[in-house]
Amino acid sequence: MAVYEYKTQIRFNDINENNELSDKGLLNILAEAAGVHSQEVGYGLNNVQETNCTWMILYWKVKIKKRPKWKTELTIKTWPSEYNKVVTWREFEIYDKEEKIGVASTQWVAIDLRSRRYIKNHRRNYRQIWNSRKQSIYRKTKWKDKRTRRNAKNI
Repeated sequence: MAVYEYKTQIRFNDINENNELSDKGLLNILAEAAGVHSQEVGYGLNNVQETNCTWMILYWKVKIKKRPKWKTELTIKTWPSEYNKVVTWREFEIYDKEEKIGVASTQWVAIDLRSRRYIKNHRRNYRQIWNSRKQSIYRKTKWKDKRTRRNAKNI
């Protein structure tokens, strides 16, 4: 599995007062794409009882150059790009037809639901997710940089 492609339409709940995709709507769409991808590889909502784990988003970093309107068809391309002992990064490209209108980088952690702690070395547990060789497209600054966190909403 290299890059997962998720197609969706902008819903009424995803728009702002200008009839354009809102920040909240965009983040919901990206989280849904990640969730559907995780479900397809066996670590989604339907598998929580079996795996006893869930994913938690730590940070979002999003850049969008054009706000699509209500009912626009979007294609989201997503893949896990990097990992360390605890944290995983997932990348997104956002397309309106063939035009790339945005990119995003997210930081995730796997949580053990019994202990309520993060899972160390989770790569061993989720090998099929890590077949992607595509790297980060947007995460050029360090996440620990306070300016990055403060300006992460620069959409």
